[in-house]
Amino acid sequence: MRTSHKMDPVSLTGLGLGVISLTFQLFSGCLKAYNLLADARGMPAQFQYLRIRVRTEQHRLGNWALVANLTEQSGSLSTSLQLNEALVQEVLREQETILTSFWKVSHPHTLMIDDPKPGPVSGTEGEADLQERVPQSKSSLEDRALRFVEKMRRYPSRIRWSTFDRERLETSISQLSALNDAMMSLLDSQQQYKFHQAQIRTSMQVLHLNKKVDHLLQLFQANSMQLSMAQFSQNLRLLHSMQLSAYSSEPQEERQTLATLARFKALNVEINLDSDDERSNTSTGIFEQPPLDPRSCTIFSSVPSSYSPEEVRSDGIYENIPVWIEWKYYEPVLHIGHVDPHTQVRISRLSALLSNPQKPTQFHTPSCIGYFNDVSNYRFGLVFRRPIDVSSVGVPSSLFDLIISNEKPSLSMRVHLAHTLATAVQYLHSTDWLHKAFRSQNVVFFTNPGDTDISTPYLCGFGLSRPAQNTEMTEQPDSIPLYNLYRHPLAHSSIAVDGKSGFKKAFDVYSLGIVLLELALWMPLYRVLGVDDRNLQRSLQPGVTKKVRELLLRESRYLEMVKASAGDVFADVIRACVEGFGEEGESLHDKVVVRLETISI
Repeated sequence: MRTSHKMDPVSLTGLGLGVISLTFQLFSGCLKAYNLLADARGMPAQFQYLRIRVRTEQHRLGNWALVANLTEQSGSLSTSLQLNEALVQEVLREQETILTSFWKVSHPHTLMIDDPKPGPVSGTEGEADLQERVPQSKSSLEDRALRFVEKMRRYPSRIRWSTFDRERLETSISQLSALNDAMMSLLDSQQQYKFHQAQIRTSMQVLHLNKKVDHLLQLFQANSMQLSMAQFSQNLRLLHSMQLSAYSSEPQEERQTLATLARFKALNVEINLDSDDERSNTSTGIFEQPPLDPRSCTIFSSVPSSYSPEEVRSDGIYENIPVWIEWKYYEPVLHIGHVDPHTQVRISRLSALLSNPQKPTQFHTPSCIGYFNDVSNYRFGLVFRRPIDVSSVGVPSSLFDLIISNEKPSLSMRVHLAHTLATAVQYLHSTDWLHKAFRSQNVVFFTNPGDTDISTPYLCGFGLSRPAQNTEMTEQPDSIPLYNLYRHPLAHSSIAVDGKSGFKKAFDVYSLGIVLLELALWMPLYRVLGVDDRNLQRSLQPGVTKKVRELLLRESRYLEMVKASAGDVFADVIRACVEGFGEEGESLHDKVVVRLETISI
């Protein structure tokens, strides 16, 4: 086994640092080496995605150290890790050896040299802003580790590539990834869960920080790297030599999820750029879709819903495929007698995104075939495939309709649905895609009459949605009073929605909170508020619906009802959504998604 320089912990006492654990020393060395490799100058622009993968493995090691409770003191690790601490130290030594082999003079294949030139990575190398695109550690542990290693070890201040070797760097990254996988396998089950949550949190931060198409595609490329058979065999031999367990599929699934979200966000950004001048040179290949031929679609009549005077959804057949259609009504332009071209562009863009085959499954959106213009009825129809594995006929049932007409499902089923919906909103927002019409009428299920299976929801009603950065793609608040019950009070005004700041993620989160309230109580919000069915439209005037948030937060009885029906945690989650907690994706993850996971039935 290769070894690297280490200092006797006892000898550190004379330097005023006390007794520093060997594990902390090795971790500190790895952290510094990761920084040097990630910041090295001279990497060709087309391989910048490899910097991201180096940073990814660095973040994984940092998250492991936090979950493992690593400190400067010996004995700080959990009991299970203390039993394996010698193995942990061996893995850390191996990581540092791999990292430093690129620039250590003693290594026979050194590819890097000291670079005394101060300052950040050169902008001509395409990554001057990399530091702004990856989360900066807020961990005092990592700060202490880097301060320690600056005092205790000799490292170059900066390095640069003298000869760039993509294959060797990719192989080294795969080894570092395998070693981090092994480190994770040494954690107990509770620690592994915390590590997984930390990784999701990091992924949400990364997606939030990357907003340009070319940057997002680099992120996709970094997390889509596939091992060659030679690399796979080499990694297995490495782990076997250290008596470590083989691969877990979970880290690869995490990377694949991040890759999928990054690619979809890139599509989202590109397809909704304000003008052709701003379109990235790096095309993602998805543009506006031409409409379907209405003559190819047979529409079955459907009864207008109890809450809207217009048809919302219809059953149908498109080219012998069972489908359902969601209607988007428009006002014809009087002087030309048909739809405003801007409206058609918006529907076309929406259809392109919803029908994209790489759409993340976590969105829980149905499979869209395309759209057509039903000119005689002044409406667009978004055409969706019916799920293959359902036997029900007719249009899907909305959560609102199920709450009105069906018996209350078990609490475990309702908690599971709450978590699924919260996760869907989290992932939508991670790609900067706002729903803008999130309500129980737009959560649908394919169920048989009387069936209360709510395990497989689909989010629809995306007629009002738009990318977060595009202020052109906005629409007036709904004219149907019931819908406005689900809107944040600041989203009632067309000025707020169409103004400079535009629609916010917090408005979607507020709407999620209202749906979770209905789900917890299995009661529509208007009934929770004491509004009679017969006076529904007359009672829900804008002056009333705009005050719902204030009422729910001021009057404790509403959340007390939730506590009695679904427990304290469910009530706390609803309060967090209704109160709001900023625009950061990790807040939704921590305050809603993770908290719902903690509910035990």
